[in-house]
Amino acid sequence: RSVPIDWPNEVVNVLSAFEVVSSPSLNHKSVDCAFQSTGGSNDKAYYKKFEMMMFMPVFVILVPGVIWILYWWIGHLLFCCGVKRCCSSQTVKTLKYAQLSGVGGNTVANMPLDEDGAYRFTLWQHRNRAMRRWLISILVVAFMVYATISKEILKMFACQRFGNKRYLIADYSIDCDDQEHDTYRSYAAFCFVLYSVGLPLIAFMALRPLIDGIHLIKNKPISATNPKPKGKRLCGKAPVTYTEKNRSFLMNQKMTAHTLFGFLWQGLEESGMAPYWEVIVVTPRKLIMVIIIINMQDVDANYQMVTAVIVLMFFLVFHVKVEPYDASIHNNLELGSLMVSQLTLFLGLIINFMTKNEQGSERTMTEAEFLALNGWLSAVIIMVNMAFMMYFFLAFSYHAYFVLPRPLQKLIKCLCCLCHKHGHKVAKHIVPTMGHNQVDEEEVLRRYNARRISNE
Repeated sequence: RSVPIDWPNEVVNVLSAFEVVSSPSLNHKSVDCAFQSTGGSNDKAYYKKFEMMMFMPVFVILVPGVIWILYWWIGHLLFCCGVKRCCSSQTVKTLKYAQLSGVGGNTVANMPLDEDGAYRFTLWQHRNRAMRRWLISILVVAFMVYATISKEILKMFACQRFGNKRYLIADYSIDCDDQEHDTYRSYAAFCFVLYSVGLPLIAFMALRPLIDGIHLIKNKPISATNPKPKGKRLCGKAPVTYTEKNRSFLMNQKMTAHTLFGFLWQGLEESGMAPYWEVIVVTPRKLIMVIIIINMQDVDANYQMVTAVIVLMFFLVFHVKVEPYDASIHNNLELGSLMVSQLTLFLGLIINFMTKNEQGSERTMTEAEFLALNGWLSAVIIMVNMAFMMYFFLAFSYHAYFVLPRPLQKLIKCLCCLCHKHGHKVAKHIVPTMGHNQVDEEEVLRRYNARRISNE
């Protein structure tokens, strides 16, 4: 809806409804009212709003930090006072499992195998749990507001020329050639590198050390190809070749990747570059489309549209080549999303050409013909988008069914004859591919270490 197309009112209404459902974002339009209600000046209000938005990542770090630091401090106080010491779930045997698995490195390895060592391990694990949950909270919220903050950063560079002057599109009262704007533009460039580019890079660097564990196929013996080690290490060192002795280490990596960064890669294939898909493909695609929509507003609208279609075509071909998701329905949803987006933009481009042609002196259609064709194109856009949203809703409902409690599943089966006839048969094939009923990695690691101890 943000692209420069003279959409008919029906299309605008449909796309607006989809935007509410699919693109929740932060809204700071009420900041102007806040400034006015407090008696403050509304002069250069956009700069004040920009500063507030740039402080959002700081709050993303601090607010969860306060919560999880309090969680750690209260738990540590209870442990130190002996409230939980007598009923701690960590035993000497658990500490031995952790040391064999390489959990915690030298910190855990140097703990004595007695009750005092197990108690110290309990405190260490409580602190480690709080730190991990803090990190998860930061990453989840940061990715949720990523598109919104990136838009605000890029708006600082979007100017439109009127004669010899350039004005900020977000606020036409701001002169883009003004020295004050140059200062804020430098600040925006710093924020762009730090947040818009830095967040996906940090996520990639966080997944990179754990990728061998993600690539591990648990029910197959460890070999030179399971997992296939990542490329050359830093300083030109050769990649590590794993053996069966490293299973505990790899299982611990896989468990860490699930608990910490599962929202980035779960649902994707656990091979090749697929676990990085959200970081190196989906997030950059959002950023590129935002740049096209916001920072090409001073360019002819048709050039802007063609650029967007070409970019989407590239990502469509890349998706068809890789098919990164572990379930075919997810691949189909992503493919359908890209195809619908391209078709919508392409038909919008046709509407732009028609409108421009009818406004010129060389008209090729009567007004009635133009309105009729415009209506047909609008109907096609609406039907295509409605069909995709219907497909998405049905796919979501179908998979949500398998995570419901069994009583609710039985109730739904009684109400739906199709589910009663085919539900169990389809579930046996679908559930494993969707990640349900997976064996807990921590339990697998515990059983493996127990076997090793008994053999020794």
